[in-house]
Amino acid sequence: MPLAALIFANDGESAETPPILLPIAGQTQLEFLARTVHESGARHIILFTSRLPSGVIAAIDRLRADGVSIDVVRSARDAADSIHPDENLILLPGAVFVSPQQMNALVSMSIPSLLVVPDAPDNTDFERIDARDRWTGLALLDGALLRETATMLGEWQLGSTLMRMALQRQAVRVAPLGGQAIAAIATVRDAQAVGRILAKDLEPEGDDWVDRWLVAPIVSRSAAWAMGRQIPVGLVALLAIAMLAIGIGLGFAGFLVPALILLIFATLPAGLAAILDKVGARKERAIGWFTRLQNPALCAVLAGWNFQLWRQNGAVLEPLLSLWLISVLLLMWQLRGALKSRPKWLPGANAIALILMPFALAGPNLIGLALCLAYLLSAQIWIHREIVRT
Repeated sequence: MPLAALIFANDGESAETPPILLPIAGQTQLEFLARTVHESGARHIILFTSRLPSGVIAAIDRLRADGVSIDVVRSARDAADSIHPDENLILLPGAVFVSPQQMNALVSMSIPSLLVVPDAPDNTDFERIDARDRWTGLALLDGALLRETATMLGEWQLGSTLMRMALQRQAVRVAPLGGQAIAAIATVRDAQAVGRILAKDLEPEGDDWVDRWLVAPIVSRSAAWAMGRQIPVGLVALLAIAMLAIGIGLGFAGFLVPALILLIFATLPAGLAAILDKVGARKERAIGWFTRLQNPALCAVLAGWNFQLWRQNGAVLEPLLSLWLISVLLLMWQLRGALKSRPKWLPGANAIALILMPFALAGPNLIGLALCLAYLLSAQIWIHREIVRT
């Protein structure tokens, strides 16, 4: 059955910042809801609003640029005309955060279903149904019920009337998933609190032990800050790529240590962008570019640095050892793709860069290169054994 979504933007419009423009996971609440429900299968998304401030228009433009189509209606009749009676319909209040897990669960409910919470002091932001439950504003209905409700609405509020009509049809009352699956948001402080919850259990996907023990803690703390703000994820990812490019330039200029530092630090904005992209149901292409470029960038830095050694000092041993190291690096990274799971001790670009750095600072370079080569060869032998076993 086709799935549509109706996002109500009218909640809290008297506030200085409308809830749908509050920052969630590096974007507006409107973008977060639209992307999340689109990821859950809704290809027909409608925004119900009485006004269109510039921030909402900009958010809609960004969504459409990313392939998430969203239409705007200003009345219940327009909303009913926009949705086919045979479509399943998700109701989404603009002033309620919905986790991706809860959105997926909502899509799989029976029709009609209402997402409810207990009538308790902590839940007074939600509409009371009876002495037992309050309605969160989220529901799974059908387009026919929306059309029927719109024809008899009069001066009543659409959301509340839909809820009453659904209850008359014996709607199933469903409790939210555990944890912070939903939360009412009315202020920037509420949005930032939700952001901290989103970032709490997130761990950046690391490539090796340096990513896990050095990069991941910094990225996690940065993500907790960024979740409650609007962050241009594409620009953050491009910053990481730019750092790789500058590092390659420094390598060809003969400055190995600054180049290696830049390569390691480039994983910080890349990791932050990846988390925001994942939580916000985005598909930012620049993040994939960084992943594909990170390892070749290290090889390019080593090649450029050794070219300078050969040109300035006539060195032969370091370039030959580096060439061997680069060939093993490229081969091993190809083999790693055949593994079902990758232990963190396997070397990645950051691990090799960190091992090389002290020897590049204090010398001798040959020892650092030899250590990295031994590390890589050991990992390569282990990978071969694992591939043979499987």
